[in-house]
Amino acid sequence: MALEWFHLKPGVWSSTYLFSSNCLVEGWYLIQGEDYVFDDLDELYETAERLPEVDRHDVYAKNEEIDEWEQIPYRDSLWTGDGRATGVVSSSQDFYNVIQYGDILETVGDALERHGIDPSGRVSVSPTAHKMNAKLDFDQEVYANQDDAIDLRLQIQSGHSGFHGLKYDIGAERQVCSNGMTAFISELGFDQTHGEPFQPGLAYNAVDAIVESPAEIEQRLAQAQNRELMNQDEALLVLMESGIG
Repeated sequence: MALEWFHLKPGVWSSTYLFSSNCLVEGWYLIQGEDYVFDDLDELYETAERLPEVDRHDVYAKNEEIDEWEQIPYRDSLWTGDGRATGVVSSSQDFYNVIQYGDILETVGDALERHGIDPSGRVSVSPTAHKMNAKLDFDQEVYANQDDAIDLRLQIQSGHSGFHGLKYDIGAERQVCSNGMTAFISELGFDQTHGEPFQPGLAYNAVDAIVESPAEIEQRLAQAQNRELMNQDEALLVLMESGIG
């Protein structure tokens, strides 16, 4: 018995399926990723409003032998408003909760506003909107070593694929190899899975850590900076530990 899985969204690209025999359908390869840049808090809020949102829709399977479709009751597909399928997830909110990208960024903005911080940064969304990465920079410095000022950064990752949780990482871009290779080194982080509803408090914790705990971050970055990397293999290990490799 052959089964083909399709994720259907009524009213948007209604004559088009997303996947068939592991091949992308005509038109989907034209979709480009999205990049948003902001230079202050107001622009951060504007970016949050522009980020794509997703809604749940039914998933159907087709039995080729009898040429019939049947709804799969325990699965939902997630679609953006402009017709991009981002993933297939559990239909039960006991196992999967949608966390909108805009809600994440807006909450971080609220936490920054409470401290009077004006951020700058960039948000990148994958072509199918299944993954989001944000990088926020602040006027907040720590010192890994004497006369070695480091600008702290907050990196955020989330997704709608069913595999990506929500992560806040605090750290800095540091040299990890004598040949000049750099990587974002996270020394403090907060995360949650989609198995629980969106927790705004984690965004506040991440921002509070940047503002109120620079000494702890400074100590951790100093330890990381003092590690001597002897070859490229060791540098790649650091990249993998940082979630980049």
